[in-house]
Amino acid sequence: MLLSRYSGRLRCVLTKQQITRGRQARRNIADEPSSAPTQITETALDAPSSTAIARHGTGDAVVVLDVGGKEFKTLRSTVDSNSVLSSLVVRAEANAELTQGGKAIFIDRDPKHFGIILQHLRNKVDGLSYGRVDRYLPANSKKMAIATVQLPAEKEALRDIFMESQYYDIKELQQSACGQSLLTMLMQNFGLAKGANPFDEASKFLLRLKRGLIAGVGLMGVSNAQNILDILPEKVKSSTLLAPEMKLLEELSRSDGGKAQKANKENDSKGK
Repeated sequence: MLLSRYSGRLRCVLTKQQITRGRQARRNIADEPSSAPTQITETALDAPSSTAIARHGTGDAVVVLDVGGKEFKTLRSTVDSNSVLSSLVVRAEANAELTQGGKAIFIDRDPKHFGIILQHLRNKVDGLSYGRVDRYLPANSKKMAIATVQLPAEKEALRDIFMESQYYDIKELQQSACGQSLLTMLMQNFGLAKGANPFDEASKFLLRLKRGLIAGVGLMGVSNAQNILDILPEKVKSSTLLAPEMKLLEELSRSDGGKAQKANKENDSKGK
């Protein structure tokens, strides 16, 4: 680079060689691979969670957990795959009062469904799943709905599992628990629960619906619930996703049928 005076001012004059080098540098930058974030593919989401400890490798070890008085044995790599559980274990190990003399690490949670939590973590780090439960889920939730464990059918158990998976911040298990009921799934994935427990909100909704239908059936004086049941396909009636709704319709039809029988008896007695 040369300095020359022009009209009383100093100016920079680049040599031909410097100009050529500058152009070549710009071309090299343009040819470099983009540094934009890599898109997360579905395959990447399905892959087991990477843990700091190699599975069954050096540094892995058996960990004994005492959850609410019941012991569970697992590997350090399984614990390490969940940030909440890992944090609990690390803090407990630093407190002699919570390690029971080095025998087991105490965790103050209900042990009833911890086996499901633990099995979910094991299957996830090993890349195992039973398939997806995404039939009714919105697009942004489908990739999280991976069934890594078989869940019970009872609503009370599912509600407890949902709460435990909330505590351990396991989104996939929350989706799987809600996925057992269409109404609960809608409450969870479309914001209808508004941050509350979707199982409780679904129960409240069914109660309000039941009261409204009973009032409507009473006003019209016809067995609407039974009529609805009669026209529904058998597959719909036996669907596990619609079990609460089918139970409600059956209760309403029986309730309305009882009212009709009572009314018929009253009419017969008046005719006599």
